[in-house]
Amino acid sequence: MYANNGGWAVAVSLDIRNAFNSLPWPRIRETLINWNVPSYLLRIIDDYLDEWWIKYPCEDGTWRSTRVTRGVPQGSVLGPLLWNLTYNQVLETNTPDDVHVFCYADDTLIIGGADTKPFGYGLCQTWNRCNNSQHRIDRTLRSGRENRDDRVPQTPPKKSERSSG
Repeated sequence: MYANNGGWAVAVSLDIRNAFNSLPWPRIRETLINWNVPSYLLRIIDDYLDEWWIKYPCEDGTWRSTRVTRGVPQGSVLGPLLWNLTYNQVLETNTPDDVHVFCYADDTLIIGGADTKPFGYGLCQTWNRCNNSQHRIDRTLRSGRENRDDRVPQTPPKKSERSSG
């Protein structure tokens, strides 16, 4: 590509920390709606992702529960499908023409190129375009309505407090 024509290329590899556990459920649902998933399947997936809790021991010997509001089910057939559909948005991220994004599972590679301008100038321009693309990808994954769950309860509701719907 660029290096073959006397230009410069920059590759940025992204490591999305705890990727499969960090995808917000509202983002998954929004993606399924955008893919025109039928409402009955949306209800099944909503129900599947509802009422997930993590129970863990504290230093003082007590146990605490926290509601789970993100992540795809690992070890299931559904998990990778939900991940791929949602993460596909990364490939659709608006990037400059000379910046390309490649994904495999949760591994992402951004490659940008520069023409034969002086080394420092071309390399800096390319790096900036790749870096800006990385920020767009991060915003793409983390945008949506994930902040609505900032006030999730820290203990599961009693059966009498749960809605019957």
